[in-house]
Amino acid sequence: MSLLDKLADHSVWVDFYERKVDPAFFRISDAKELFQYVRQKRYLPVVKRIKSDKGLSIPMKKRIAKSGSSKKRVVYSLPKDETLVLKLLTWLIIRKYDACLPENLYSFRPHYGAKDALKKLASIPGISEYYSYKLDVRNYFNSIDIDLLLPQMKSLFADDEPLYDFIASQLSDLRVMDEGILIEERKGAMAGMPYAVFLANVYLTQLDRTFAAIPGLIYCRYSDDIILFSKDKLLLDEAKKQLQDSLKVYHLDINHDKEVETSPGQKWTFLGFECYGKDIDVCEVSVHKLKAKMRRKARALRRWAEVNGKDGWMAARAFIKHFNKRLYTSDDRSEINWSLWYFPLITTDKSLKVIDHYMQDCIRYIATGSRNKSRFDYRYDHMKDIGLITLVNEWYSYSARPSEHSLR
Repeated sequence: MSLLDKLADHSVWVDFYERKVDPAFFRISDAKELFQYVRQKRYLPVVKRIKSDKGLSIPMKKRIAKSGSSKKRVVYSLPKDETLVLKLLTWLIIRKYDACLPENLYSFRPHYGAKDALKKLASIPGISEYYSYKLDVRNYFNSIDIDLLLPQMKSLFADDEPLYDFIASQLSDLRVMDEGILIEERKGAMAGMPYAVFLANVYLTQLDRTFAAIPGLIYCRYSDDIILFSKDKLLLDEAKKQLQDSLKVYHLDINHDKEVETSPGQKWTFLGFECYGKDIDVCEVSVHKLKAKMRRKARALRRWAEVNGKDGWMAARAFIKHFNKRLYTSDDRSEINWSLWYFPLITTDKSLKVIDHYMQDCIRYIATGSRNKSRFDYRYDHMKDIGLITLVNEWYSYSARPSEHSLR
């Protein structure tokens, strides 16, 4: 039986709903919507189109601004009814084929994750005395060469030809709706499509296995982030060159702004974390990015208050509400919020204290319009009264609770 046949099985949908509706990642309104979708069997018309070879809608291309940056990333989407069917299909694909992927790959897997990657690397004796090299692949999902990916998919799905044919037809169709205009373009694995995360894992698995087999080298990949370690500088340099050359073969570009090399005794960074021995903290770059976002928001809200003749505390409350949502919740449940990404792994409150202090300084500026000592007239109790939640307190509270969440 093909996995496509399971898409019309109501019991499979019920199982998917019960397993996927996690309040840590799923809004109540979304859970209710999915419940109605399954109960009303709204997936059946979509499945019928897939099985009749009519296919799905033409993907819509969107440009989404990166937070705190003028740069935009391209994502692709389908109508919600079709997207939910693809989410179930991706879930089924991962459950069946994930075991075929190498152990040094940690992205978007049911029993592996960033938490496991960082803990495994940090637990290696003397890891801080190794040389390291980290890189990031630029625009990875949309840069995947379909001509290189499809043979891998055909081999992996050798026992499910209809599944391969469906995925291949989706990837090979060059049609895209771009702001209401039909165009044709090569779009890789299509970031934003549910199955893209699995395809991104598969694309570099041969590379993953090749580097895992090099004696004296430690290799780890999380989607488009790759890190190498070795005690031997010459070996690391050779592996670095081999890795860069291999990525060219896969028609992928390195984001040179994010390349990092370290020597023994230096902290190494991976996935937004900074590590030294077994100590794990938020990396400096992530702290600086968050502080920059706070600084821009504080200036904007202070200007708003002055232009509109509003009390500073109203603008300060809006600032707190904005960052409470950014740090502790998320409107986009496809992404893990800031605290849920960092809290399970960090072992120190050092960076959290820096962020808390900076946030409170921003709030004092918004509330008083002053950057001199008079801003301290706006006390910590005032901030708490309008909703301030500190990262340090939340992290200690999180750490004291039994483990409820897993970082994947």
